[in-house]
Parts: sequence; C-alpha cells; structure tokens
Amino acid sequence: MGPADLVVRDVEDGFEEAAALLRLVVPTPCAGLTPYDSDRFGRFLAAAHAVPRPHRTLLLRGTFANDDLAGVADWRVLGSSLFLNGVAVAPAWRRNGVGRRLLLDGVALARRLGCGAIELDVASDNAAAAALYERLGFTEVGGSSWVSLGEPNAGEAPAGSSTWRLADWPAFAAHHAAYGFGDLGVRRADATLTVRVLPGGWRLGAVPGPGELAALVRDLSDVLPAPERMFVVDESADVDGTRLAIFRRLRLEVKPSPR
Repeated sequence: MGPADLVVRDVEDGFEEAAALLRLVVPTPCAGLTPYDSDRFGRFLAAAHAVPRPHRTLLLRGTFANDDLAGVADWRVLGSSLFLNGVAVAPAWRRNGVGRRLLLDGVALARRLGCGAIELDVASDNAAAAALYERLGFTEVGGSSWVSLGEPNAGEAPAGSSTWRLADWPAFAAHHAAYGFGDLGVRRADATLTVRVLPGGWRLGAVPGPGELAALVRDLSDVLPAPERMFVVDESADVDGTRLAIFRRLRLEVKPSPR
C-alpha cells in the first residue's frame, strides 16, 4: 500500500496507539513534562471522544492505511481558532506526505468549523517541520520558551511565608488519578496560581516571588510527591533559568467555506 491509498478520518478507537505516536514528538529536553508523557493519556483521549462530535473541543484525526494508523493530529478548538496541539507520523510512514495530508485536512476542518485561523507551535530547532508549515502558508506571529526553575528544596522556604491552599483538590485528584496529569489551582491571601502536575514535573502558571517556590513545594508536599523538575512557559523572555526548548508560534489565516 502506498501514499495514494491513505485515508484521513476521525480516530474513534485505538486511542492508546494514537497516544503512543503523539509521545514521540515531545522534544527530548521536555520529556516527562507534557500530558502526552502520561501512560494514561490514551484514556484521556477516549474520554474526550465520549462527547458527541459537535460538542467536542478535542478533535483527533488520523491518516490510515487500511486499519493501520500512519499518522495522527491532535486538534483543539480554541474560540475562533483551531490549534494543532500535536502531530505525529509513524516511523514506517515518514517522508510519504502523511504530515502534509493531516495539515491540509486541518485546513478543511477549520473551514467546516468556521474557524478563521489555524495556529501551532514548532520547536525552533525543527527546521524540517517549520519548512513544511511555511510552504503551506503559515507565518510566525510569536513565540515562547520553556524555562526550568530548578529543583527547589522545601526546607528553603522563608520563615513566616503564608500557606498555599488547594482550591480545587477533588476535581484535580479525580482527573490526575484517571489520566496521570491535571491542573491544580492553589491560592493564598495575596496570590493565585495554577500548577499543572505532569509525569516528570510541575508546570507553573507564573513564577512565584523570591523564596516562594520552596514554600509552594513545602505546602504541596503534604499531598503530592516533590517534583523532579519545575518550569514555566515564558512568552516575554523575562524569566531567568535554563531554556528547555524554544518554540515559534505560527499562524495560517483560513478563508471560510463558501455558503
């Protein structure tokens, strides 16, 4: 079977296989720091697809050779835009135009949904993928860096620092138990923060003040293991720390389908 025999359609089963493919595209320095890295991400995909299709915000499209999954695209409906959260091609099908088919399918999908644009992030060192996107008309509109915050010791928390309280523990605990990742909202008198708990670390919604990172680890250590790594997504280049990866945000304007 060759490229001409491939068919793009919704992925409605085989979610574990799709999750395994998506795991392959996580940049090496970021391994363990995405929901894709969870060994239960397939369950998350299945749960997202239990919703009737017109009401979904996660749309999983696959390229199939008969019943074999050659590639998969994880699309997210974000308001008036369609965001490509991840795209992966099975090793045996690379350099056969599978990725291009999935992207063109995404353009058609955006038109059907009435989305005015497609956006995606591409690693700055992934020249091959960037070239494909640019050939299809994507242009750069921004960027971000994943910045490591190190491995703070809870014992370094400043004396007298206020306690972080868990705002939505029941919902977080259920989601994390089911899918291996989740967003935990925490708050104290002067601040709120979202902590995304991932298989290999925590992603913070913002950088706490000096000494408060250790206080956060101290307070959450009553209910969660200490993280191996902590990081933030920085869109301003203002955060100090080791950059795990740098991403370019690309955008393609999509003309609506004629009525």
